[in-house]
Amino acid sequence: RLQRAQKTTPVQGRQPLPAHRPLHARPERRKPQP
Repeated sequence: RLQRAQKTTPVQGRQPLPAHRPLHARPERRKPQP
């Protein structure tokens, strides 16, 4: 049960993380510059 819960967390959290990372990484670097 512990292995199944850990496998679902990283799988679901990995997809939305990279998708939101590049989107937030661009505006975050542009805001501090100007």
